[in-house]
Amino acid sequence: MKPGGVILVMSTVSPAYCQGLAEEASERGIKALDCPVSGMVSGAEAGTLTLMLGGDTAAIEPHRAALETLGSVCPCGGVGMGQVMKVANNTMAVGTWALLMEVRDMVKAHGMDLDHFMSILNQSSGRSVVSEQFRFPPSRIPLPAMPQKDLGICRDIAAD
Repeated sequence: MKPGGVILVMSTVSPAYCQGLAEEASERGIKALDCPVSGMVSGAEAGTLTLMLGGDTAAIEPHRAALETLGSVCPCGGVGMGQVMKVANNTMAVGTWALLMEVRDMVKAHGMDLDHFMSILNQSSGRSVVSEQFRFPPSRIPLPAMPQKDLGICRDIAAD
């Protein structure tokens, strides 16, 4: 890449990786930013993703219009802070999912219809994007690999 270029890391990786990449790129006159996204496939299809940008926001300005076709560009601070935001967000979502699964078990054990419970919940103060958009199986399933990866990153940056 020529000096003056911009690397945009849109994967969910560690903040330290992005910071190291930015340092190395800077030595060559290149900007490196992190910009993981949230919003699932439906957000990508609708152009409503949240783009969590870490790094020099001025470096993104020439590319903002292209990124805004994907959704909202949300500056988070220095390089790596997009990653911090993403894993914090995903950790909240996975924690909410796990709590909702536990609550659903309790509701079912007491004989309440789960569809009815979800309908009332989603009109009440306990509702969330998790309860409104996620679909729940009749029994427990293991977490998919992506949340496990993101939770691992969250654990590691919390330890740092």
